Amino acid sequence: RGLAQQAYEFGCHYFLLLGDDVKVFTSRWMSKVHMTFIDMATTDAGPANNASTVPHGFGCVAFNDLAFPHFPTFPVVSSVHMAMMGGEIFSDQFVNQGADPFLYQLYRRWGYSRLLVDVELANDIGGAQPARYEKCDIDWSGDILSAAVNRIETAPLPLQFKLPNRKLMIDVVVPTFRCIAPLLEKILSITVPDDCATMFIIVVDRPDSDPIASSLLKALDQHANVDTRIRCMPANMGAPCARNRGLEESSADYILFLDDDIHPEPHILEEYANALRERISQHKNEPPVGFAGPSFLPPPVTPRARGVVLAGVQTFWDLPSNPDWKKVPWAVTANVLLPRKHGAKFDTLFPKTGGGEDIDFCFKATEEQPLISVPKAAAVHPWWQEGNPHLDRFYNWAFGDGALVFMYPQFTFVATVPNPTELLLVLTLLFFLLEGCVFLLPAMGVDAILEIPPFVLPMFLFIAFISVVLGEVLFECLWNTVLSSNRALPELQGMERLHACFHASLVRNASEIGRLMGHMSQGKLSRCIFHRFDWFVGLFEGYPASERKQ
Repeated sequence: RGLAQQAYEFGCHYFLLLGDDVKVFTSRWMSKVHMTFIDMATTDAGPANNASTVPHGFGCVAFNDLAFPHFPTFPVVSSVHMAMMGGEIFSDQFVNQGADPFLYQLYRRWGYSRLLVDVELANDIGGAQPARYEKCDIDWSGDILSAAVNRIETAPLPLQFKLPNRKLMIDVVVPTFRCIAPLLEKILSITVPDDCATMFIIVVDRPDSDPIASSLLKALDQHANVDTRIRCMPANMGAPCARNRGLEESSADYILFLDDDIHPEPHILEEYANALRERISQHKNEPPVGFAGPSFLPPPVTPRARGVVLAGVQTFWDLPSNPDWKKVPWAVTANVLLPRKHGAKFDTLFPKTGGGEDIDFCFKATEEQPLISVPKAAAVHPWWQEGNPHLDRFYNWAFGDGALVFMYPQFTFVATVPNPTELLLVLTLLFFLLEGCVFLLPAMGVDAILEIPPFVLPMFLFIAFISVVLGEVLFECLWNTVLSSNRALPELQGMERLHACFHASLVRNASEIGRLMGHMSQGKLSRCIFHRFDWFVGLFEGYPASERKQ
């Protein structure tokens, strides 16, 4: 930093940050860097007559480091940058790490960053290997980057020059454990609008030594470029941790989270960009908000899949497509665009398999503001297990999302009556209490309060369990055939509908059991039992009353 400042005072035009152990392998590299700056100042941004709109030297050019292919290291900036930044190449908050990608990402905001693939160098000491000094990383992607952008936008320019409009900074983060290359290639082929700067970040939730991960890296090697990053986790750490790694790799203003098994519309990014532009034009000085596109499940053709639909656990997946819902309270991370808020991370309190972490992160990223629906930003999510989803999936989801009850008490309400799972728990506790009275008190020399034959209490508990289970199945059938005024799958009739109702009861109660077990595992049972989370977080005023009635 100090040497660059001295060089600027000496009148130098270009500034390249190098170490004393760097080897440059490409001849005439100075000419190639110079011609790239000329090209950026004329052809790239100028109108049809090639008249320059930015001064020559505006932007950043990076070498291709053989140790970090397609990653912008060793950047070149010019005296234009130094002048706009007040004579310094970067702020004194940097110690010895992070300045290279910072400078590249800074000018990426206007589309004036270039990585010269054919200009190669290598860093003999340091880089990916241990350095001769203690590396001091800083988080530059928040306030530091914003301050630098502001300095460039407010720096005076000669009358004949002007900065182009800033691009929309939207990165795509996809965690993957399945590692299905054709599906990921389809995501990588999403159309990127001209006024967007987008980086695709694939986070493989396996170590790079894993054969499946290695096979995926080879399959996606043809897609490797400065706008595509593929990173491996040190071990299978779960979706929340993988998404956090994706957030660390990004410096964009917005993140489009996608699941690794969805089939997105080719123009999904364009639809989100259109909605974002409209929001910015109408509410320029308001805090950023999130955007939700629908994730459609294919039409259900199996009893289990129909049961999932009748149980309503997928309600929020395609809710943004409903014309009555211009805003939704949250969205699943299979398909959602959220602002990258400094410090907002996926909470590892939630299970590796997912469940509740998407809702929690939506609240963090948007400060509990609703998301704007973007119906055309659609994706199709295949049915799990080829249309026969296992109950443990819904159990695990609920095991995680049960934490929302104590994390967000402002969005909870008390139920009028217990659900079947809670009722069975109460009956079980009552059974052991009465058993204690019958057997322990006489042993302690206390006359029995209740003269109950030994077989009565077990029989009572058995009958109670059967009654609750049958009552729940009967209710599910009545609700989805007679009582509900807004029945799902109205075309499904007769025994097929009753069969689906039975599976709906299994799905619903697997969720309730998982939620209760989650509360017990977190030591929050006494605080959370009989409490319900308002999934609509107040946007649907009648929801608590409807749930109590149901």
